[in-house]
Parts: sequence; structure tokens; C-alpha cells
Amino acid sequence: MKNVFPVLVWLPKYNSKFLMSDFVAGLTVGLTAIPQAIAYATVAGLLPQYGLYSAFMGCFVYIIFGTCKDITVGPTAITALM
Repeated sequence: MKNVFPVLVWLPKYNSKFLMSDFVAGLTVGLTAIPQAIAYATVAGLLPQYGLYSAFMGCFVYIIFGTCKDITVGPTAITALM
């Protein structure tokens, strides 16, 4: 089960003293990612909602199934150009 859901490995080991720092980092990235995702969707000729979906749904899925802690998930400049 731990091979399919890596969150089961790292979550019990999470140090709660990093919670506030992680919250601030997540909030900062979120406030940057929301307008960026909306803009990239508009550049691609899509509705802004699609940009928001691409920004957050990938992150939510990656929390459960992802194995690399340093990765960019969501709309990026390369994705927008494609």
C-alpha cells in the first residue's frame, strides 16, 4: 500500500513545528499561482476556470501519489506555450 500511496510514508514522520512555515510557503505560492494559472488559460484560449483546475487538481493528486518532494506541478510557461 505504501508503494501506491507515498503519503502514508511521509505523513507520519512530518514534524509539526514546520506547519506554520509550510502554511506561509503554500499561501505565497498559491497567491502567485492563481493569477498565473488564469493568465495562462487565457493565453491558451481557454476559460479561466481551466487554468485554476490545472493549478490545483494536479497538486492535490500529487500530495497522495507523488514521490518527489521538489517538483513543479501545474501550469508553467512551457505548458502555456504548448
